[in-house]
Amino acid sequence: MTNRQPVKLLNILVALVVAYAIFCGLVFAFQERLLYFPLTLAPDELAMLVRDGNLRPWRPESLHAYLRQPEGRSARATVVVFHGNAGTALHRDMFTEALVPLGFRVILAEYPGYAGKPGSLGEASLVADAVATLRAAREDFPGPLIGWGESLGAGVLGAALAGNPGLVDGIVLMTPWDSLADVASHHYPYLPVRWMLRDRYDTVANLQDFPGPAAVLLATEDQVIPARFGHRLFDALSGRKILHIFPGADHNSWPFDPSQRWWGEVMRAVSPGAGRSGD
Repeated sequence: MTNRQPVKLLNILVALVVAYAIFCGLVFAFQERLLYFPLTLAPDELAMLVRDGNLRPWRPESLHAYLRQPEGRSARATVVVFHGNAGTALHRDMFTEALVPLGFRVILAEYPGYAGKPGSLGEASLVADAVATLRAAREDFPGPLIGWGESLGAGVLGAALAGNPGLVDGIVLMTPWDSLADVASHHYPYLPVRWMLRDRYDTVANLQDFPGPAAVLLATEDQVIPARFGHRLFDALSGRKILHIFPGADHNSWPFDPSQRWWGEVMRAVSPGAGRSGD
């Protein structure tokens, strides 16, 4: 019995190691499914969302983005919104409802692989598309250009700006991370995620040379991307910056009502010359 005990323990240990290795392999193979949650829209549903949101397709042949402009006046600036990892761009009408009345032109950017847009999921694909979207916005519309990234979108926006000086004039980073690896390590401390991740989205590194104004928006009760990761990003930004906190809000319950004053405050901070006192 005594001689068999170490053998039995060794067999158990080997089985655990094998099981852990298999688990790690599965996570590595299917990691995109843990990060991206693309939604497919039927053509009639897509058309309804466009109509109900008072939107029009913008560069539909290539970018599949959506546009809404102020009526009866020139836009102060153009805001390109990169949404979070769930839903689609057409489910982000809170941005158009709040920003268009303030005088901003809003483009809701869609990701490859989402809502029927051709392309693959992954950092390289999403970032290349984001760069193309921002460049197209520069070509089509005069005046300041503001990038707005929500959650995953903040990572996409940051990566798009790395090595592309002057692509935007200001940025808003809503519930962002400092790096995907840090957030993944928080959620999966039992996995060697820094070795496993194919997509990095290192926003601190990507924005280290960004010279423009930035706003970082954090929710105190965020369990998806805890606020401390956003604080790290804010501390690392070297340009003019403001930090806006949503007390008691979690990742998906921030105060998106268009009447909230913070919308105007944030836009004045990141688009000098576009804001106006009293908005």
